[in-house]
Amino acid sequence: MQSGSVSLSRLRLYNFRNYSKAEFSFQPGLNLIYGANGSGKTNIIEAVSRFYDSGGIKAVPAGAVTNAADREAGWSAKMYVQSDDLHYALQTGVTPYPENRAFLTVDDKKAGRAGVRNFFPCLWLLQEDERLFSDDRAKVRKFFNRAVASLYPDYGAACADYDAALRERLKILIAARFFPHKDAQLHALEQAIAESAFEMMRYRRYFLQDFALRYQAVAEILPEEPKFILSYHCLGETCKDGVEFAEKLCEHREIDAKAGRNLFGVHRVMWNAVREKDKCEALHCSAGEQKALMLKILCVIADLCCQSASAGGSLILADDFASRLDEKRQARFLSYFFHSGVQVILTGTEIPAYAARYDIQSFTPQSGVKETQNLRLFA
Repeated sequence: MQSGSVSLSRLRLYNFRNYSKAEFSFQPGLNLIYGANGSGKTNIIEAVSRFYDSGGIKAVPAGAVTNAADREAGWSAKMYVQSDDLHYALQTGVTPYPENRAFLTVDDKKAGRAGVRNFFPCLWLLQEDERLFSDDRAKVRKFFNRAVASLYPDYGAACADYDAALRERLKILIAARFFPHKDAQLHALEQAIAESAFEMMRYRRYFLQDFALRYQAVAEILPEEPKFILSYHCLGETCKDGVEFAEKLCEHREIDAKAGRNLFGVHRVMWNAVREKDKCEALHCSAGEQKALMLKILCVIADLCCQSASAGGSLILADDFASRLDEKRQARFLSYFFHSGVQVILTGTEIPAYAARYDIQSFTPQSGVKETQNLRLFA
């Protein structure tokens, strides 16, 4: 794939969630999927998200999203992406029973999600993300990792290696209560964890430097929104090298075995936000302020993706966009998206009165349902 002005043009679904067969078209700018609750709006953006994350926005296995009417038929989603005069067909899904094989292809060739993220980054904001800066550190870590990976696709691979080694280490530590210590195996795992950890921290530093600069610029473009100060910390970042990191892991063996979880490492991420004027933590601010903060963060990351040398565009998926935002706030962010050149797919229960001002393409989930067209597509 080559860089250019990239956008999603069409999405075809077969046997996915509530869709037996469906096809939807998108424009490069703003798109709104509107309709009643339960009509399938979120299912459309979930299908798109599965090209970037095997669990999609809902973090469920690929085999769990097959249409209930035909569980054995598998499912398929095909995404058509255009870059200047070039067109690409990306396809993902699960093949029919009994094979039930998950797959991802680009122009009928096997591909990896890191390559898709590198070519056409995608970010999403769900209702559960609107109060991100809470005590749920696992949710903060997941969002933060997704943000870094959107700019640096290799970061995702480092995270996967790190998590796999951590899980294996914990299994050995817990089993050690019944079996002799496997010191050599633990030492090798802790060395591997340290290497992956330093790779992750390197990409995080790049991300945080770029983010800080762009965040100030976005704050100036959206001066009406409350200003927040963001801070970051993770356990292990003070270690001078991998040797010291591995030694720390070794020191924590007994503690981790008793706790039944890994208590030291770069997975212990703290990304906090406080309101600048009174230092009030974001989790104590109004729901509208928190959602506006998350949208601002999304704007920053999307802008960085567009500026990246490896990407020619980016995509934002915002589920239930209008909730908790008054009309003025909605208009401010739509105006920003409209002028930024980022492709955006929003969902909502109705078309906002000011939609025409921002050239929003609007459609319902039912408009894409196909009764006769053959969309049975599998790799």
